[in-house]
Amino acid sequence: MTTPVQKDLLRLLPSVSALLEHEDVREWLNGLPRSTVVTAVQAAVDAARKTILDGSAPSPIDVHEILARAEEELVRRSMSSLRRVINATGIVLHTNLGRSP
Repeated sequence: MTTPVQKDLLRLLPSVSALLEHEDVREWLNGLPRSTVVTAVQAAVDAARKTILDGSAPSPIDVHEILARAEEELVRRSMSSLRRVINATGIVLHTNLGRSP
């Protein structure tokens, strides 16, 4: 159950569309796909919402804090998830030859 203070803090959170109009976010939109930026901003707003609902935010969350979280999310998403590995099993796998054991 949310307290009246939490409800007030939730009301003070900026909307995603308002954040997309911020000058920093417009710069991101110049170099990145819109869907990626929107997803990062939504994730940042959701994280701020969770912080408020957990009771960890006694005061309103600043827009710059939300934008910093969105930027961290963009950096995290832009990092490659592929890693170099060494197949030390002695078995060479080739996916174009059918099933592999």
